[in-house]
Amino acid sequence: MRRLGAGTTTFSSDSLGATFTNSGTVQIEAGSLQLSSGGTLTGPVNVAVGTTLQFSGGTMTVNGGGDISGPGPVTVNGGSLLFNTAANTGTGPYTLSSGSISVNGATTLDGLTMSGGTFSGSGVATVTTGISWTAGNMSGSGRLILAEGSTSLLTGTGQKRFETSTRILENRGALTYNGSGLDSFTSPGFTSLTSRIINTATGIWIFDGDGDVTARNNVSQPGAQSGISFENAGLVRRLGAGTTTFSSDSLGATFTNSGTVQIEAGSLQLSSGFTQSTAAAELNLMGGILTGSTLTFANGSITGAGTISTSVVNSGATISPASTGTRTIAITGAYTQQAGGALELDLDSDSATGVFDRVAIGGAATLNGTVRLRSSLVLNSEVFPLVSYASRTGTFATITLATGGTASASYLATRADFTVTATAPPPAPPELAASYDDWVQSVAEAWGDKDGGADGAIAANGAQGEGASAATGWDSHPSADPDGDGSVNLLEYALQTNPLNASSIAQLEIIPDAANPGCIEICFRMRDGATDIGYIIEYSADAQSWQPLVSGDAGIQSAQIESMSDGVQRWRACINPAERGNTFWRVSVQRLPLP
Repeated sequence: MRRLGAGTTTFSSDSLGATFTNSGTVQIEAGSLQLSSGGTLTGPVNVAVGTTLQFSGGTMTVNGGGDISGPGPVTVNGGSLLFNTAANTGTGPYTLSSGSISVNGATTLDGLTMSGGTFSGSGVATVTTGISWTAGNMSGSGRLILAEGSTSLLTGTGQKRFETSTRILENRGALTYNGSGLDSFTSPGFTSLTSRIINTATGIWIFDGDGDVTARNNVSQPGAQSGISFENAGLVRRLGAGTTTFSSDSLGATFTNSGTVQIEAGSLQLSSGFTQSTAAAELNLMGGILTGSTLTFANGSITGAGTISTSVVNSGATISPASTGTRTIAITGAYTQQAGGALELDLDSDSATGVFDRVAIGGAATLNGTVRLRSSLVLNSEVFPLVSYASRTGTFATITLATGGTASASYLATRADFTVTATAPPPAPPELAASYDDWVQSVAEAWGDKDGGADGAIAANGAQGEGASAATGWDSHPSADPDGDGSVNLLEYALQTNPLNASSIAQLEIIPDAANPGCIEICFRMRDGATDIGYIIEYSADAQSWQPLVSGDAGIQSAQIESMSDGVQRWRACINPAERGNTFWRVSVQRLPLP
């Protein structure tokens, strides 16, 4: 069947119906085809450029073989368009203003504009270019995926509702919500339904201006509860003036973060709970305000400079202010730091403002856990007022200085002062060389004492005067130990330590994980990219008989190596609690032939 010429061909009825069934081929070459009485498509329909396929009544069922293709738009302003197993390869956008689009199989839409109606079904619909949603409902148990590279917009004051559904809206592209009216609601006869919004690792979700995410209670039937779960694994940005509010009078509008949340302006109000679910999760205060009910941080980090306008419980996160600007994280309510919580504060003042990191607590402080300080300065019992509060109970259990030295705290009525003595940090290691032989040539320039002073190991090993060569001034054999610290040159190369200074020793660091009592972290410096060495991680019950770590070994739950910055790799192992007290660990290095 071919549709030619200007105008519209309409199938409609005010009686028994004028249904349309296609098992052949429909070509819309000009004008429009309007189907208002439903029917079935099991053959292809091609919508040419400049034409329109319109559904405005009845139920049109699209089954296998009923592929809607071509660049022309498809509109639904009444009735129901039901996709079961259709391929739907068209590149034309879909517009839904009333009626419904239902997907029960797997269908692709090139674009979707919703100003009304209902998007429903139990299947998976992928929108390749994104969605524009100003009003209308989403229902059913299916998943609507906004593809990677898509651009979507939720805008206007119209109601954008998850209606009686467990639907998933999954954003893999860039989405901006600058309107209002995003909520959930459950009809009578249904109970306890929660819809999910997932911002994946590739997703960027922007809250711009005022907006709301609300789980609403059905007052006509108290058992008809609804909820919304917002789950971020990518990037969430809060922009513009106003407040984005997550609230509920029903099952909750919860926010779970395993990615990054940046509050750049305005406020993000979380009244139904906030969870950082992984160690990599980050809440970055970039001048904005985080508010809501008491917030508990069991994982991840809180960074930046800004305000948390509520009480905070830090049971396992790290709070680390930004290195520029005000460098202050302000908590207006009470602050409780439990054994697993930490503050990480930089003592080097900002060149523009002269300030260093601070945490300002407006309410009562209950202190425990760790404070980790950083400094590149030579300090002699200098005092830093780093933490302020209205009142205090408890003290920090551990205070460390990353670059070596001593640090202690004095607890005054309204602040904690830290007294720090620190030496200058060691010189930066040379850039990572591609091989052991290249590394040998770089040692003298990076670490050698060219003036022949007592601090240099080259002069003590036979080199004289300025310009001594590492290759001739020290024993560079991989098994040699010129500084006598017990680490041979090959190990010094592998761990990027100074072979000419006995105090430059890399050691295993074993860190308990407070959030997981059955887990420890083992960390050591590791060259990230050298191809002529191999690392062997071994463990032992008695420090006599050693076994290489192999995935699946008894007592090992999991092990992984993560590439970090500056040539560092971090190895993390989870061990059964029964194995923790009697296990020893070591790292061995072997030289490999260059590829």
